[in-house]
Amino acid sequence: HPKDWRSYWFLGAIGAVTRNDSLSLHNFKKVTELASWNADGWVYLSSVFLEKNDFQSVVTVLESALKSLPEEPRVNTILGIAYSRLNRNEDAIRVLERAHSLDPKDLNTISQLALIYDGMKKYEESDSLYEDALRLDQNNHLVLNNYGYSLSERSLQLQRALEMAKRAVAQQPENQSYLDTYGWVYFKLGNYAEAEKWIKKAIVKGNANAVLYEHLGDVYSHLNDYERAVEQWNIALKLDASNAALK
Repeated sequence: HPKDWRSYWFLGAIGAVTRNDSLSLHNFKKVTELASWNADGWVYLSSVFLEKNDFQSVVTVLESALKSLPEEPRVNTILGIAYSRLNRNEDAIRVLERAHSLDPKDLNTISQLALIYDGMKKYEESDSLYEDALRLDQNNHLVLNNYGYSLSERSLQLQRALEMAKRAVAQQPENQSYLDTYGWVYFKLGNYAEAEKWIKKAIVKGNANAVLYEHLGDVYSHLNDYERAVEQWNIALKLDASNAALK
């Protein structure tokens, strides 16, 4: 039965479970050709590329999916994530807002949309979305971390930001980003000893990015330990040579 999409779907799923990308891609692509109405085919096909950080391929797949499924929330959400990774923020907002209108309670959509607005410094929009997300799930660790970090960057509601960061770390104590956020809120509160403690915990997890070393340098600077501050900033600069503020 070569025109029955179901066998291809199961073969694609087997490929996903066994990490056989070529098997997944071939068979999920057949699902989209034989049953373009089946959102799962498009979603799983795009997910293979998403896991490989091949965001342009995700866009190519899901822009085709929209022709058949313009009102499918998952297609719009994943496409929005891919657009944002490609710095196509206006496109990302367009499809994420559509996904949000189709499924107003989807936390993945809300948190991604809030993150983009936050990065664009549209804080009224991002704060409103974060508050909506917390009303839906007050313990969502991703929302707690991202909202807490955003507030700390603006030196707003710092005690509340600290509590949110603490709750995020309690749920994922090995999460490097969450540990850094917790330390950074302490930094904003002027508690540099605690800030150093938690940011160093984040760094020792390995593969630390430039932001973590920059934050640790800022901590040492406020402790008047300028030698170690410059040392950390230099490490950060090697990881992010284009950072003008860091220079």
